[in-house]
Amino acid sequence: MQPLRCTCKHAQPWKIQGIQGPHPIVGGPPALRILCAESEQNQRVRSLERTSMCFGFACFKRSRRRGRALVAKAVSSELPGTDLLSTAPPLENGGAKLARVRRLLLADPRNEALDLSDCREPPFSDDDLREAWHELQVGHVDEARELFVRAVLSDPADAEALFCMGLLYESLHDLMRTVQWMDMAIEAFPDHIFAWETRSRCMEHLGHLAEALAGYEHLEVLDPSATGRREGLLGHQRVYILPVGAWETWEHGAAEYIRRAAKEEPRRWQENFVRPQPETELLQPALESGIVAWDDVLSDGLVQKLQECVEDHFQFIFTNRWVYAADDDFPGAASTMWLPGSEGAKTVPEVAALTILRHILQQEPGEFAGVEYWARVRSVNLGAGFHYDEAVDADANSEWVHGNPWRPQWSSVFYLTDEGGPTVVLDQLHDHQGRLTPALPRKAYLSMPRTNRLVIFRADLHHGSLPVDIWLDTKQTRRVFVFNFWRRHAPEPPHCQRLDFRKHPAMQRHILTAEEAAALQAIEASRLQEQGPTPVEQKVLSRPEELPHSSDFGYLSVPLPMPTMATLKEGSLFYKVDWLAAAQEDVS
Repeated sequence: MQPLRCTCKHAQPWKIQGIQGPHPIVGGPPALRILCAESEQNQRVRSLERTSMCFGFACFKRSRRRGRALVAKAVSSELPGTDLLSTAPPLENGGAKLARVRRLLLADPRNEALDLSDCREPPFSDDDLREAWHELQVGHVDEARELFVRAVLSDPADAEALFCMGLLYESLHDLMRTVQWMDMAIEAFPDHIFAWETRSRCMEHLGHLAEALAGYEHLEVLDPSATGRREGLLGHQRVYILPVGAWETWEHGAAEYIRRAAKEEPRRWQENFVRPQPETELLQPALESGIVAWDDVLSDGLVQKLQECVEDHFQFIFTNRWVYAADDDFPGAASTMWLPGSEGAKTVPEVAALTILRHILQQEPGEFAGVEYWARVRSVNLGAGFHYDEAVDADANSEWVHGNPWRPQWSSVFYLTDEGGPTVVLDQLHDHQGRLTPALPRKAYLSMPRTNRLVIFRADLHHGSLPVDIWLDTKQTRRVFVFNFWRRHAPEPPHCQRLDFRKHPAMQRHILTAEEAAALQAIEASRLQEQGPTPVEQKVLSRPEELPHSSDFGYLSVPLPMPTMATLKEGSLFYKVDWLAAAQEDVS
């Protein structure tokens, strides 16, 4: 599975003397601008000012704000310029904004010990906000919270202070409170593009897909160049099953598919086709076919611990880009985490990764470069576009010049819920002859989610996932951890890194001591030695009547037959779809 990728390598701070460059999204005086565009890979800014994100996402300077008289009018229940309802608490009987801010602060038990009295004198300055963000980024969460609270109490109509308070909650992975503070920032300054982006992204993660899309579209009205989030959301929505047959859409029906489909099996896995290596010994015989699913893989205790941390690991993808910006050695936003084969586990997902490597793949960690891993928490009605897992090269045009793309040997998905659509793996490769070899797949493998199920497959195969129902809002989420096992090559930073969770306010509680990690691994080893995981029976679908619906998977020029989503959900099994056999029977 392909992780979501942050768009900026460095979350730079506002512009200070000596740091120059245009903002890619919003113009304005250089005093309070940042660089959020992709920087050159080796560019480093070693200034203390760079470490703060106070104005990193603020899209205006104080001198450019609307006058207080303009923003002091009665706040509508709708966000300015839209029909989207604000989630912020309403003003009581036209009351003061200060009372509303205080009510919102009191609603969070974590603020009970703070002084919530009126802090208008002396006013909270830009330098004070800078100090608050520095405190957060060096790990002083309580000190940062106190300063941010002072800021919003000093001026409850200050859009920058409201926005930064929202970012504090985002760093704590509290999405609903993040949205509330972003809405108040938007009410104070309707053109706050970064508040709109953050709000819409949180809505997407909360399962409000239509509202997220509307927010991204409004963001594009404010900034026509900000198309990435909307395009990403729509891209995942291009993958679905249609309730119509497939062969009738082909000019010559199933016979045309038989003529065009590949006749040979995909070539064997290579970490890199330009630098081929002898075939490694396969110690797990079940993987001879290239893909297998197992149930009852981990202990109930470890599964519960994974369920407790998956949300934070997923949100970490979006918050590490600015929480770690105070570290001069931080190369930029990480989309995945890295566990070197030579190191021990420091978190629960790393315990799971080493357990899978040792007891499912039956390999020693030292025989691999390491494990790349990340979490995915997504609406069951949102799919994932088809892709290949590979190292992210700094220059896509140099892939084959430098021997890229490198790819892991095995990809895997570990399911933490029974909800959601299937992981779909096709027998197409990205090799030196082209990104889709063969042009038409012959087979598909569909793994339905089930708690404590693991599917492992060749990492060079084309894969994605399907939604249950297209575009319907729901609170149900598909929760998984993804583990990629790399044989010799380690994927490059900033995309993949081993970051210190002690520096992140939401991740500190997930760190294990060496003794805790060893104890968990011992439990898993003992359990798997007594009773191994249960292989999931593969059900083959190869008859036309078993494949009444269709899908083009978001990229094929013509659709291929598929089972109904109701059939897939009813069985929650592991399926193999044989299109060549189905086409031959249809013709006969």
